[in-house]
Amino acid sequence: MKKGLILGALALLLLAGCARHFRAEKLEWKNYRVRSGPEADSAMMVFLRPYADSVNQSMNEVIAEVGVLMEKKQPEGGLGNSMTDAFLFMAREKFGTHVDAAVMNYGGIRLPALVPGPLTRGKIFELMPFDNLLLLQTLKGSVLQEFLDRTAAAGGWPVSGISYTIKGKKAVDVFVGNKPLNPEKEYVIANSDYIINGGDGINMLSVFPSKNIGYLMRVALMDYYSGLAREGKRIVSIPENRVRYAD
Repeated sequence: MKKGLILGALALLLLAGCARHFRAEKLEWKNYRVRSGPEADSAMMVFLRPYADSVNQSMNEVIAEVGVLMEKKQPEGGLGNSMTDAFLFMAREKFGTHVDAAVMNYGGIRLPALVPGPLTRGKIFELMPFDNLLLLQTLKGSVLQEFLDRTAAAGGWPVSGISYTIKGKKAVDVFVGNKPLNPEKEYVIANSDYIINGGDGINMLSVFPSKNIGYLMRVALMDYYSGLAREGKRIVSIPENRVRYAD
């Protein structure tokens, strides 16, 4: 009996050692259209209609008015300026503390522009479709310099409360709050959880503590823009040489 068990175990080990590994040589797929016409399940359509109507009503709600064409551009554009201004303002209000600056990744802007006219809730979802959170980090000036160097090498990212020049893929002449960056000073920066956790190849921030109150960046935009509307203001943002290329 024992001999049989031993032989069986040896056989299993030999089979495991000879296990085959497979790799896909080619992927194929087909596109299928989901139809809501006469062939659709009418009972299901009736069941879903109230929810669809509610979502459409919410997404079509006008929350503000865009006053000028705001474009996504590098090293700087009016759209990025407007968004980071919103993040800086709302971070100070929601976290209830001093915040020096706000930054966002250029790739996080998912529309090429906002055109003059009504701004709907749905358009904000198009602009920022991902559930990224607005976080705060306290960073030493030397770390902030390293981070800005990475953004400069990427062509320049939107900022508010910061200005710098891109020279040789480095951030030079960096100012925070209109004062030269001090490598030894600590700065409170509003940023995305995606970037803080290593997104877009930014790997120097995840080791530093961050403050999270569960506040979505998309909601920050809605709060800020609707606040402007309540004050009777339109959204107006233009390039201001926050980020520029060296001559």
